[in-house]
Amino acid sequence: MKELLLASRSRRRKEVMDFSGLKSRIVVALVDDKVENVSPFEEAQILAKRKCDYVHRQYPNDIVIGVVTVVNLDGKSLPKPKDEEHAKEILRELSGKTHEVITACYLKYKDKVEYVDAVTKVTFGEMSEDEIEYYVNTGEVFDKPGAYSAKGFGSRYIKKIDGDIYNTYGLPVYQVYSALKKLW
Repeated sequence: MKELLLASRSRRRKEVMDFSGLKSRIVVALVDDKVENVSPFEEAQILAKRKCDYVHRQYPNDIVIGVVTVVNLDGKSLPKPKDEEHAKEILRELSGKTHEVITACYLKYKDKVEYVDAVTKVTFGEMSEDEIEYYVNTGEVFDKPGAYSAKGFGSRYIKKIDGDIYNTYGLPVYQVYSALKKLW
């Protein structure tokens, strides 16, 4: 029986898949996650495809989903922070501004391929230095692009979301489900 495999390390993304009824298993894609001289949107596309292809080669008879989320501020991709200072720097950049959360999803089953993406605009309120310090000290910021989680403590700093809320959690559920129906 075919299995639904998530080519991602993201526990959040796995949780979103599970609570939406898309039971999956994580298979980590050991791929180079560096791309240069491309837009944040292209970065997400390239890396999602790279992850999907890697896992699909190992499990050609299962459905594989490669997913990458990128935070785009003014054409610049904001990474997962390296340390506390880097997290603070990223949060200062986001404070009081609107950015995009871009998620690209490649899905493969045997020789069939589907691709979906989502772009959600997120506006942060102004964050004081004390708020930035407090948030970084929660530890929530370290494994997330853009150094925040819309599903956790970071939600208190979000003034507005325009688009798919689930995209900000790392998976545009409706789009992925629609693509999966074409593969099943």
